[in-house]
Amino acid sequence: VREKVCADQLNSFTNVDQCIDYCIGSCPRNLPLYINPSSQQPQLCSKGEANGCPLGYECMQSSPFARVCCKQSPRCPSPESSSFSMGNEALKCSPDHDSCPRGYACTLATNLEHICCSRPLQCPPGLAALREKTVPRVCTIGVPGTCPPDHLCVRGEGQPLANGAASLCCKPEETCAAGASYLGHAQRCTPGDGRCPSGTRCLVSPHSLSKSAVDLIFECCLSTVIVTCPDGTPPLKRRNHALVRCSSSSLSDCPSSFFCDELSDSSFGCCSIPQEECIEAFTQNGAALPCRGNADCPKGSCTRSSDGKHYCCIEKVQLVYDAIN
Repeated sequence: VREKVCADQLNSFTNVDQCIDYCIGSCPRNLPLYINPSSQQPQLCSKGEANGCPLGYECMQSSPFARVCCKQSPRCPSPESSSFSMGNEALKCSPDHDSCPRGYACTLATNLEHICCSRPLQCPPGLAALREKTVPRVCTIGVPGTCPPDHLCVRGEGQPLANGAASLCCKPEETCAAGASYLGHAQRCTPGDGRCPSGTRCLVSPHSLSKSAVDLIFECCLSTVIVTCPDGTPPLKRRNHALVRCSSSSLSDCPSSFFCDELSDSSFGCCSIPQEECIEAFTQNGAALPCRGNADCPKGSCTRSSDGKHYCCIEKVQLVYDAIN
C-alpha cells in the first residue's frame, strides 16, 4: 500500500487488490485460480514442486514475478482417448446421466471434472499394447516390420486415434485354458476380427507350439474357464453346480465311483474312476511324459495310469471292474 516514504516507488499501490493483480497476476487462458482457504489469497507455487498445488490444479506462470495454482484444462485420462469438444472446449457431463454423444462416455478428467471421452483404442482382451512414452504404437496390418517379432498388428477395440489410426502392435499374453474351447473344440479366429461368439475371446490356443507371434494359432475361448479333470471330463458337482472339493490325502471325500484328483485350475475335485488305463505311454528322452491335461500331450491323450499318476498315453486298455465295486 502506498505510503509517504515510498510514494514514488514503482512497486507501491493504492490498495491490496492492485498489488495482487500486478505482482501475482491471473491464470493464463482465464483458467480458474486456486484460492487458499486459510489466507483467502491465490496459492503461490514453484516450478517443479511436486506437491505445490492441490489435485486438479497445476503450477503456471501468472506474472513476471509469480507462479500460481491454476485449474488444469480437462483432459481424458487415457492418452489414446479424446474428448468431445464444443467450441474448443471439452463437453462436460454428469456421471449420473447418459448425456454424452454415441461412442463417448462420461469420464473423470485429469482435473477432476467429468467430460465426454471416447472409448480408448486398445488391444483386444488377452493382448497387451506396445507403448512408447505411454502412447500405444500404431501399425499397418499386412505390412511386415511395423511391429516387433513378438507382437502382432491387430485392429484395436475402441475409437480410432486422432490421426485416424485403428491398428496397434499387440503382444499375446493369455492362453486359452484347458477345457475352455468354445463348444469343446477349437474354433480358429484372428485377434481383432470380431468373429468369436458372444461370451468368448480370441486367445492363443493351448495347442499352439510356435514362439513367433505371427505363427501362433488362436481360437475362440470361453470367458468363464471350465474346470476339468486331467482327461478332459467334468468333475463332480453338487445340485447347485458347485464343485465337490476334496483332499488328495483323504479317501472319503468322494463317492465310491470317483477319486480325488488335481483339476485344470490346480485345485482338487472328484473325478470319475477311468474306464481305461494306459499301457503304453508317450516317451520323451526315454521317460513317460507326465501331463495335467490333453493339451500337454504332443501325441495321444492324458490318461491315468496304474500308479495313480497321469501320462501322455498312445495305447490304452479297457478296465473291467468287479461287480461288487
